[in-house]
Amino acid sequence: MADPSRMDRFVRLVGEENLPPKNSTTPTIPVHITGAENDAQNGETVTEKGEEAVEWWDQSPELENATPRLPGETSELTPSTMSTPGQTAAPPAASYSSGGIAHYDFDPRKGQPGPVGANYCPFVAVTKYPYKFARGDLRQPLASAFFDAGKIWNREWDLYYVWSDHFPTAKPVLFITEPQLQRFLDDINRQFPKANLKITDEQREEGLVVNFDDINLTHLRPSVLGHSTSREQIDDWTDRLPLPQPVPAVMTDRTHEAFRAKMELAHEVAKTKSKAKKKQRQDENVVKRRGMAGEFIRTQRYLGLTPTPPSEVSLEEHLASLSVSVSIPAIDTTNIVPYLFDQDVIFVAVDVEAYEHPPRQITEVGIATIDTRDLKLKAPGPVGEEWQSTIRARHIRVAEYKNLINKDFVAGCPNKFEFGDSEFVGQDQLPQTVASCFKPPYSDSAQPAGEQEQENRKIILVGHDVQQDIDYLYRLGYNPYNSSHLLDTVDTAALFRVATKDPNARALGSILYEYGLTGWNAHNAGNDAVHTLWAMLAICVRNSTERESETAAKEMEEKLRVRTEAAVAAAKEKVKDDMEGWDAGEDGGVALVQEKPTFGPVRPGEKVYYTSGGAILDV
Repeated sequence: MADPSRMDRFVRLVGEENLPPKNSTTPTIPVHITGAENDAQNGETVTEKGEEAVEWWDQSPELENATPRLPGETSELTPSTMSTPGQTAAPPAASYSSGGIAHYDFDPRKGQPGPVGANYCPFVAVTKYPYKFARGDLRQPLASAFFDAGKIWNREWDLYYVWSDHFPTAKPVLFITEPQLQRFLDDINRQFPKANLKITDEQREEGLVVNFDDINLTHLRPSVLGHSTSREQIDDWTDRLPLPQPVPAVMTDRTHEAFRAKMELAHEVAKTKSKAKKKQRQDENVVKRRGMAGEFIRTQRYLGLTPTPPSEVSLEEHLASLSVSVSIPAIDTTNIVPYLFDQDVIFVAVDVEAYEHPPRQITEVGIATIDTRDLKLKAPGPVGEEWQSTIRARHIRVAEYKNLINKDFVAGCPNKFEFGDSEFVGQDQLPQTVASCFKPPYSDSAQPAGEQEQENRKIILVGHDVQQDIDYLYRLGYNPYNSSHLLDTVDTAALFRVATKDPNARALGSILYEYGLTGWNAHNAGNDAVHTLWAMLAICVRNSTERESETAAKEMEEKLRVRTEAAVAAAKEKVKDDMEGWDAGEDGGVALVQEKPTFGPVRPGEKVYYTSGGAILDV
């Protein structure tokens, strides 16, 4: 032990009254210290225990395995619910390096993939929420109560991060989940009922809510950072995260573009609104919508629901004629369709199910087909239900993963295929089995390919969010674009948006419900592939019956009226808020100079003055 007289001399030098109070409680979180600090706590010199201290540090598995929870602490990263919003947690325990720098134990779940199906909100944008999204008269009260002086950072948050060399940033981009943000807004609304804060469609379009479900590469999706309770803790964690390294993975151009687009939105939403950026997004949305409208008309042509233009007429001219000068009569769904089935195609719908936990093994593939030759002598029915009987389906399960059943994020049901018997194939045979569905006899495993069935036909690939299924096909080793017979792709989510003028995509089950259809046992790949074709038929057939329909026109006008009134009311409210508070009375009031406590060092005798808005007045 060290000489006690040395400690006595130290106490006399600094004064016993200046020593920190003794703490008899045991720290909840293990405190990691350097060798020199360990020596000091035990009263030993570095030379007495230096080698042992270094050995102890080398054997410590970084800081990841330490338990970072405080007593009674809960979060969405555990089965229990998160702590009540608005409650600032006690500061977490920290260790200190020899330079006096605080280090906080990493959450043991750091680096694990975030939940599938979740919507994520950029955390920096959340910290600036009142300044970007709150009404003018409420910005400062909200900021003072919930954001300023570090309040927003010192709440309890379950944080996720994205840091990739495919979108270089100086630090990792932090996210929270949408439910966390909504709980926070609910907490604000309880204290400020007039605020009525909520996540709007406009905020989603600006990037306040980002979904990564169409990004299938784990290293491009949000990963767990941990449950934080202070800005110091967050800064320490992000400062000590390892730099992103290039990850060798098969990435399509579309996946890369989609990832960059999401990250750019997350990056821009934290900045001051840019008119140029907003105009650019509007232009991009117009281009996307025109593309979806073209896809919708082509699909109706393939199904004989819309006349095919002469070969010398371009798609743009055809679209213009449909919207301006040509009136196409409604279809009578009790009779066969009156137009040619353009291109004599076969629709092949695909759905892929993957296990919800890393490494997200592909467990099921569903394939369903409609041959338009089978539709020529059959009336479609009001929502295409008579055509449904021509669908052929296969449900392919990977034998090695038959015991992997989703239950945490979605309710998987691989044993409940409604349209035949499931097939089990080995993982090494899966690419060839899927590829056979795009060749004669096109997903009919029971029918041998005879002479007539050997004819190669043009294929339309169908999916609900079809690009995600294409990316899954890449993963399992099959590229549908390699087929010379692939003519087009159809996305049922886009078809529904065109038919309803809906700015937001809808889930497959929700679309079926709109047309009075019920899809049982969803999240079975075979069932979902069939339901995707049901949705395609229902959307296109119903729309063809509503041409020249006064009822349909009135319904669309009513939707437009409701949306317009809501937008006008919001605009009026904003203008009204912006006009308040400008009248100070005839006498102009009195000079307002306030003295407030500061959070930084103040020289003795110095006064700090503030403006009425709370900013430091530089005098």
